[in-house]
Amino acid sequence: MAIAVQPPDYTEQEEQGILLVAQAEDLKVTDQGTFDAAAEMLKTIKAYIAEVKKITGPVKEATHAAWKTAVAQETGLVGQAEEAERILKYGAKGNAIAPEPTSIAGYQRAQKAAADAARAEIERVQREAEVKAKEQAKATGVPVQAVVVFTPPPPAVPKATGIGFTPEWGFRITDESLIPREYLMVDEKKIRAVVKAMKKQTNIPGVEAIEGTGVRG
Repeated sequence: MAIAVQPPDYTEQEEQGILLVAQAEDLKVTDQGTFDAAAEMLKTIKAYIAEVKKITGPVKEATHAAWKTAVAQETGLVGQAEEAERILKYGAKGNAIAPEPTSIAGYQRAQKAAADAARAEIERVQREAEVKAKEQAKATGVPVQAVVVFTPPPPAVPKATGIGFTPEWGFRITDESLIPREYLMVDEKKIRAVVKAMKKQTNIPGVEAIEGTGVRG
């Protein structure tokens, strides 16, 4: 069921906003008179913003409340199904990197490992047979014939319609001190807090505190 929220008519506010932008573009601060005019216009803009927020506030609250309700409903309706999907794919405590053996990914991984091991064993047996054939040929003087070892094929990796498998790579940090600089992230939030507190007394290597000009009004 759709929830409709009818916003009020903002035509007057839109026209006022356009006018404010045009006035701001025309007003160049070049002397005390235009400086005072710009300061007065800032007050007008503040009043305009306050009025717009007063008008749009109830609509925002209503739509936000409706959004929160929809999200809560979606979470409740879909959440259990998504949990069931995750359990089937990776197990109750597993994930793409470490799936549980009885999950889809775990079973597929085990079967693939078994197929790889069987294939490696077939290749090993083939190589040994070829080496023995060469040794026998060298001892008897009879040319080496093609060597074909009949072994059972490796088990097939499981497949299912609608299910695909893609490699998933993860990582763990073994020694943080060895990580190259290009993989480290500067904590700008922490630096900004220090600069705001220390101002020109800031003493952080590699950081220069710069004073700007903010306008309050």
